[in-house]
Amino acid sequence: MLSLRIRGRFAQTILAVAALGAVAAPAARADFSGATTTTLQDLINAGSQGITIGDKTFYNFSYQGSPAAPSDIAITRPDSSDIGLQFNYSWHSADGINEDAVIRYCVHVNDTTPQNLINGVGLKFNGTANPAGVLTNASVTENVTDLNGNELAGSPISVIDFGPGNANNRDSASLTVDPAVRDLCVTKDISVHSAPANLQGGVSSITFVDNTFSQVPEPASLGLVAAGALLALKRRR
Repeated sequence: MLSLRIRGRFAQTILAVAALGAVAAPAARADFSGATTTTLQDLINAGSQGITIGDKTFYNFSYQGSPAAPSDIAITRPDSSDIGLQFNYSWHSADGINEDAVIRYCVHVNDTTPQNLINGVGLKFNGTANPAGVLTNASVTENVTDLNGNELAGSPISVIDFGPGNANNRDSASLTVDPAVRDLCVTKDISVHSAPANLQGGVSSITFVDNTFSQVPEPASLGLVAAGALLALKRRR
Protein backbone atom coordinates (compact mmCIF):
# COMPACT_ATOMS: atom_id res chain seq x y z
CA MET A 1 0.00 0.00 0.00
CA LEU A 2 1.16 3.58 -0.55
CA SER A 3 2.57 5.04 2.68
CA LEU A 4 3.17 8.60 1.40
CA ARG A 5 0.73 11.16 2.78
CA ILE A 6 -0.04 14.27 0.77
CA ARG A 7 -2.33 16.97 2.06
CA GLY A 8 -4.88 18.86 0.03
CA ARG A 9 -7.62 17.78 -2.39
CA PHE A 10 -5.57 18.50 -5.53
CA ALA A 11 -2.59 16.54 -4.23
CA GLN A 12 -4.82 13.61 -3.24
CA THR A 13 -6.34 13.58 -6.73
CA ILE A 14 -2.93 13.54 -8.43
CA LEU A 15 -1.83 10.72 -6.13
CA ALA A 16 -4.94 8.73 -7.15
CA VAL A 17 -4.14 9.31 -10.81
CA ALA A 18 -0.59 8.08 -10.29
CA ALA A 19 -2.05 4.92 -8.80
CA LEU A 20 -4.05 4.17 -11.93
CA GLY A 21 -1.14 2.26 -13.45
CA ALA A 22 -0.24 0.36 -10.28
CA VAL A 23 -1.77 -2.23 -8.02
CA ALA A 24 -1.48 -2.10 -4.24
CA ALA A 25 -1.28 -5.78 -3.34
CA PRO A 26 0.79 -8.26 -1.37
CA ALA A 27 4.03 -9.38 -3.03
CA ALA A 28 2.53 -12.80 -3.76
CA ARG A 29 0.23 -11.21 -6.31
CA ALA A 30 1.25 -9.52 -9.54
CA ASP A 31 1.56 -5.82 -10.19
CA PHE A 32 -0.36 -4.93 -13.36
CA SER A 33 2.08 -2.11 -14.07
CA GLY A 34 4.77 -4.70 -14.78
CA ALA A 35 5.12 -7.41 -17.40
CA THR A 36 3.69 -10.13 -15.16
CA THR A 37 0.03 -11.06 -14.94
CA THR A 38 -1.82 -12.58 -12.04
CA THR A 39 -4.29 -15.47 -12.13
CA LEU A 40 -7.88 -15.93 -11.08
CA GLN A 41 -6.66 -18.35 -8.40
CA ASP A 42 -4.50 -15.58 -6.90
CA LEU A 43 -7.54 -13.32 -6.66
CA ILE A 44 -9.68 -16.09 -5.16
CA ASN A 45 -6.96 -16.63 -2.55
CA ALA A 46 -7.01 -12.90 -1.75
CA GLY A 47 -10.58 -13.23 -0.45
CA SER A 48 -12.12 -10.06 0.96
CA GLN A 49 -8.78 -8.20 0.77
CA GLY A 50 -8.83 -8.50 -3.01
CA ILE A 51 -6.65 -6.38 -5.25
CA THR A 52 -6.70 -2.58 -5.53
CA ILE A 53 -6.33 -0.76 -8.85
CA GLY A 54 -6.61 3.01 -8.82
CA ASP A 55 -9.52 3.92 -6.55
CA LYS A 56 -11.27 0.52 -6.77
CA THR A 57 -10.85 -2.75 -4.91
CA PHE A 58 -11.87 -6.00 -6.65
CA TYR A 59 -12.56 -8.75 -4.12
CA ASN A 60 -14.44 -11.95 -3.13
CA PHE A 61 -13.68 -13.77 -6.39
CA SER A 62 -15.22 -17.20 -6.98
CA TYR A 63 -15.22 -19.62 -9.90
CA GLN A 64 -17.12 -22.60 -11.25
CA GLY A 65 -16.12 -24.14 -14.56
CA SER A 66 -14.56 -26.89 -16.59
CA PRO A 67 -12.02 -27.81 -17.92
CA ALA A 68 -10.16 -24.60 -17.01
CA ALA A 69 -8.85 -24.33 -13.46
CA PRO A 70 -8.73 -20.85 -11.86
CA SER A 71 -4.94 -20.98 -12.06
CA ASP A 72 -5.25 -21.33 -15.87
CA ILE A 73 -7.16 -18.05 -16.25
CA ALA A 74 -4.77 -15.08 -16.49
CA ILE A 75 -5.86 -11.64 -15.30
CA THR A 76 -4.52 -8.46 -16.90
CA ARG A 77 -5.66 -4.87 -17.35
CA PRO A 78 -7.97 -4.27 -20.33
CA ASP A 79 -6.86 -1.92 -23.10
CA SER A 80 -9.16 0.84 -21.91
CA SER A 81 -9.10 4.15 -20.07
CA ASP A 82 -11.69 2.79 -17.63
CA ILE A 83 -10.25 0.72 -14.79
CA GLY A 84 -11.21 -2.94 -14.96
CA LEU A 85 -10.06 -6.51 -15.47
CA GLN A 86 -9.42 -8.73 -18.49
CA PHE A 87 -9.88 -12.50 -18.16
CA ASN A 88 -7.64 -14.48 -20.53
CA TYR A 89 -8.04 -18.17 -21.38
CA SER A 90 -8.63 -20.22 -24.54
CA TRP A 91 -12.26 -21.30 -24.12
CA HIS A 92 -12.92 -23.67 -27.02
CA SER A 93 -15.79 -25.88 -28.20
CA ALA A 94 -15.78 -28.33 -31.13
CA ASP A 95 -18.31 -30.91 -32.39
CA GLY A 96 -20.67 -30.55 -29.44
CA ILE A 97 -18.08 -30.63 -26.63
CA ASN A 98 -18.92 -27.43 -24.78
CA GLU A 99 -17.25 -25.32 -22.09
CA ASP A 100 -18.76 -23.03 -19.47
CA ALA A 101 -17.27 -20.82 -16.76
CA VAL A 102 -18.94 -18.70 -14.10
CA ILE A 103 -16.82 -16.00 -12.45
CA ARG A 104 -18.12 -13.78 -9.67
CA TYR A 105 -16.53 -10.85 -7.84
CA CYS A 106 -17.40 -7.54 -6.19
CA VAL A 107 -16.12 -3.99 -6.72
CA HIS A 108 -15.78 -1.21 -4.14
CA VAL A 109 -14.85 2.43 -4.80
CA ASN A 110 -12.38 3.52 -2.12
CA ASP A 111 -12.52 7.21 -3.01
CA THR A 112 -14.95 8.86 -0.58
CA THR A 113 -15.73 11.73 -2.96
CA PRO A 114 -19.51 11.34 -3.54
CA GLN A 115 -19.41 12.04 -7.27
CA ASN A 116 -16.76 9.38 -7.94
CA LEU A 117 -19.25 6.51 -7.84
CA ILE A 118 -19.57 3.86 -10.56
CA ASN A 119 -22.05 4.95 -13.23
CA GLY A 120 -21.35 2.36 -15.92
CA VAL A 121 -20.22 -1.22 -16.51
CA GLY A 122 -18.66 -2.30 -19.82
CA LEU A 123 -18.38 -5.82 -21.25
CA LYS A 124 -16.34 -6.86 -24.29
CA PHE A 125 -15.05 -10.14 -25.76
CA ASN A 126 -13.57 -11.66 -28.92
CA GLY A 127 -15.91 -14.62 -29.40
CA THR A 128 -16.04 -16.43 -32.74
CA ALA A 129 -18.20 -19.23 -34.12
CA ASN A 130 -18.10 -21.23 -37.36
CA PRO A 131 -20.09 -22.27 -39.29
CA ALA A 132 -22.92 -19.84 -38.66
CA GLY A 133 -25.86 -21.41 -36.86
CA VAL A 134 -27.91 -21.38 -33.68
CA LEU A 135 -26.17 -24.36 -32.05
CA THR A 136 -22.65 -23.02 -32.58
CA ASN A 137 -22.04 -19.82 -30.63
CA ALA A 138 -19.80 -18.03 -28.14
CA SER A 139 -21.36 -15.82 -25.47
CA VAL A 140 -20.89 -14.02 -22.17
CA THR A 141 -23.87 -13.05 -20.03
CA GLU A 142 -23.27 -10.77 -17.08
CA ASN A 143 -25.51 -10.08 -14.10
CA VAL A 144 -24.75 -6.90 -12.15
CA THR A 145 -26.16 -6.66 -8.63
CA ASP A 146 -25.87 -4.77 -5.39
CA LEU A 147 -24.19 -6.40 -2.39
CA ASN A 148 -27.48 -8.07 -1.42
CA GLY A 149 -27.85 -9.79 -4.80
CA ASN A 150 -30.52 -7.44 -6.16
CA GLU A 151 -30.07 -6.87 -9.91
CA LEU A 152 -29.41 -3.33 -11.03
CA ALA A 153 -31.70 -1.83 -13.67
CA GLY A 154 -30.64 -2.92 -17.15
CA SER A 155 -28.95 -6.13 -15.96
CA PRO A 156 -28.11 -8.62 -17.37
CA ILE A 157 -25.99 -7.53 -20.32
CA SER A 158 -24.53 -9.91 -22.88
CA VAL A 159 -22.27 -10.34 -25.88
CA ILE A 160 -22.62 -13.15 -28.42
CA ASP A 161 -21.33 -14.48 -31.73
CA PHE A 162 -23.41 -16.88 -33.83
CA GLY A 163 -20.92 -16.99 -36.69
CA PRO A 164 -20.12 -14.86 -39.76
CA GLY A 165 -22.87 -12.59 -41.01
CA ASN A 166 -25.38 -13.07 -38.18
CA ALA A 167 -27.25 -9.85 -37.50
CA ASN A 168 -27.45 -10.63 -33.76
CA ASN A 169 -23.67 -10.73 -33.27
CA ARG A 170 -22.30 -8.15 -30.82
CA ASP A 171 -18.88 -8.02 -29.22
CA SER A 172 -19.52 -5.28 -26.65
CA ALA A 173 -22.29 -4.21 -24.30
CA SER A 174 -22.69 -1.68 -21.52
CA LEU A 175 -24.88 -0.99 -18.51
CA THR A 176 -25.69 2.49 -17.24
CA VAL A 177 -25.78 2.48 -13.44
CA ASP A 178 -28.33 5.06 -12.34
CA PRO A 179 -28.15 6.09 -9.58
CA ALA A 180 -24.39 5.60 -9.42
CA VAL A 181 -23.11 3.28 -6.69
CA ARG A 182 -20.02 2.71 -4.54
CA ASP A 183 -20.43 -1.08 -4.47
CA LEU A 184 -21.60 -3.71 -6.92
CA CYS A 185 -21.04 -7.37 -7.77
CA VAL A 186 -20.61 -9.04 -11.15
CA THR A 187 -21.47 -12.62 -12.15
CA LYS A 188 -20.29 -13.51 -15.65
CA ASP A 189 -21.25 -16.71 -17.46
CA ILE A 190 -18.77 -17.50 -20.23
CA SER A 191 -19.99 -20.16 -22.70
CA VAL A 192 -18.77 -21.73 -25.93
CA HIS A 193 -21.11 -24.16 -27.70
CA SER A 194 -20.95 -26.07 -30.97
CA ALA A 195 -23.16 -28.37 -33.00
CA PRO A 196 -22.48 -32.12 -32.69
CA ALA A 197 -20.49 -33.78 -35.47
CA ASN A 198 -23.64 -35.50 -36.80
CA LEU A 199 -25.32 -32.08 -37.17
CA GLN A 200 -22.68 -30.38 -39.33
CA GLY A 201 -20.35 -29.87 -36.36
CA GLY A 202 -18.81 -26.54 -35.53
CA VAL A 203 -16.17 -24.65 -33.57
CA SER A 204 -16.49 -21.66 -31.23
CA SER A 205 -13.93 -19.87 -29.09
CA ILE A 206 -13.25 -16.98 -26.70
CA THR A 207 -9.77 -15.89 -25.62
CA PHE A 208 -10.51 -12.74 -23.63
CA VAL A 209 -13.36 -11.10 -21.72
CA ASP A 210 -13.06 -7.46 -20.60
CA ASN A 211 -14.85 -5.74 -17.74
CA THR A 212 -14.53 -1.98 -17.32
CA PHE A 213 -16.09 0.42 -14.83
CA SER A 214 -16.67 4.10 -15.54
CA GLN A 215 -17.26 6.98 -13.17
CA VAL A 216 -18.37 10.61 -13.41
CA PRO A 217 -16.12 12.40 -13.22
CA GLU A 218 -13.45 9.91 -14.29
CA PRO A 219 -10.52 9.73 -11.84
CA ALA A 220 -8.10 10.42 -14.71
CA SER A 221 -10.11 13.47 -15.78
CA LEU A 222 -10.04 14.75 -12.22
CA GLY A 223 -6.29 14.41 -12.23
CA LEU A 224 -5.97 16.45 -15.41
CA VAL A 225 -8.18 19.17 -13.92
CA ALA A 226 -6.14 19.16 -10.72
CA ALA A 227 -2.83 19.27 -12.58
CA GLY A 228 -4.08 22.17 -14.67
CA ALA A 229 -5.22 24.03 -11.58
CA LEU A 230 -1.85 23.58 -9.88
CA LEU A 231 -0.05 24.81 -12.98
CA ALA A 232 -2.29 27.87 -13.08
CA LEU A 233 -1.51 28.60 -9.42
CA LYS A 234 2.24 28.37 -10.10
CA ARG A 235 1.92 30.77 -13.04
CA ARG A 236 0.00 33.28 -10.89
CA ARG A 237 2.77 33.14 -8.30
